[in-house]
Amino acid sequence: KAWLDGRPVAARPDTFGYRLQKFVTRNAAMVSVVGFAVLTLIAGATFYTLRLQDERDRALAAEIEATAAAELADRRAATANRVSDFLVGLFEASDVRASGRRDISARELLDAGYREIGDNLQDEPGIKSHLLRVMGLAYAHMGAYADAIPLLEESLALKRIDPDSSQLDVAEALNRLAEVLRQQGDNERASELQEQAIGIRETMSTGPSWGLGDSYNNFGLLQYSMGRYVRAEEYLRKAIDTHRNAHDRKLRSIGISMHNLALVQRQLGHFGTALETMNEALEVIDQADYDGTAVEAVGLELATRIRIELADYSGAASTLDQALAIARRVYDDSNPRLGAMWTRAGTLQCEQGQFADALKHFDDGLAIYAASHGTDSWNYAYVQKMKADCLLLAGDPAAAESLLRQSVAIREQQFGAAHVLTGLAEVALGVSLLDQGQAAAAGDALQSAMTKLVTAFDDQHPE
Repeated sequence: KAWLDGRPVAARPDTFGYRLQKFVTRNAAMVSVVGFAVLTLIAGATFYTLRLQDERDRALAAEIEATAAAELADRRAATANRVSDFLVGLFEASDVRASGRRDISARELLDAGYREIGDNLQDEPGIKSHLLRVMGLAYAHMGAYADAIPLLEESLALKRIDPDSSQLDVAEALNRLAEVLRQQGDNERASELQEQAIGIRETMSTGPSWGLGDSYNNFGLLQYSMGRYVRAEEYLRKAIDTHRNAHDRKLRSIGISMHNLALVQRQLGHFGTALETMNEALEVIDQADYDGTAVEAVGLELATRIRIELADYSGAASTLDQALAIARRVYDDSNPRLGAMWTRAGTLQCEQGQFADALKHFDDGLAIYAASHGTDSWNYAYVQKMKADCLLLAGDPAAAESLLRQSVAIREQQFGAAHVLTGLAEVALGVSLLDQGQAAAAGDALQSAMTKLVTAFDDQHPE
């Protein structure tokens, strides 16, 4: 009866396990409920224990991270203060005061600063890197690329070993060095460094940012300089989209990228589209409160150029007047940007048959570029071609030929014999020879130009 009732029987040893087994058999439902409840309590306790431990670990990690971030911020603030003190010190240098001179040039200050950096800061790579970058960019703005590039290269090398510098800091150093190399004309090396910068930014990106947009913009401008207009347009559009969606959005950067896109569209012969893009860029620049600044002056100068190519001479004259009014206020008389303005004025006057005034303005532009960039620079070669085009319209092909041969030689030196910009000068050279009755030489020049142009432009391009 005991066995049938699920109770212990006397015929077996009376152990705890045996009695527990019989109890569970008799009370299976109750034991299941209690067991489930116990397991739930254990699971819950385990879960909350682990969660509390995880929260504690995360809080500790956050505290460590916050402490590290605060320490890094303190170090970077100290770096900024040291950099500021250093730059101010250049203007208060005892040797400058002792000289009694009041006409110390910016170049002399930079040279003195570089000597000071070389003698100090050996144990402070972060501060030294920052100063070298600032001074390298200052040399570049003066057109002294041979002096700028070694400083920016050393700054990059220090960024790579500085424990306080992130990979994004390295990307920015690559970006700046590449842009100066582009300005110097070393496009292949600039392209290699810029691609490294973009690779780092894209890998570390958590979304659109100003830095990524700036790298896209500079790479697009580099492709434009290399005559790769389709790829240039692709990256400039990426720059505009990235800047528009960046968490640290800057309207000025959107406007600048749109300006550069208009440059490409103009070079591709899409003049109407280029003018629309440039007008939109000027609206963005105004929204960013950069109206009346150098940024707007440069944009108006490009809009003038496009209007001339659309034969809108009245609109071009009005736009150029606005650009010159700003340029005369923000630039001194020797600034290269003013050289571009005088070149544009010369082009407009030439198209309207005002040859004497036009040639004077071209000479003004050439003088400025000769002083700022040198007579073997791309800017100088560009104005030479513009002046030669005007001489052709004025009926002086021999004088035009002389200028164009110089312009072609500079372009070959700066960009290579196969570059499209060399080809564009050869087109004008061919015209000058043809106007002088030298048909065979003209044919050679035009054929040479054609081989370059067909690789850069589609068959509908005006050139």
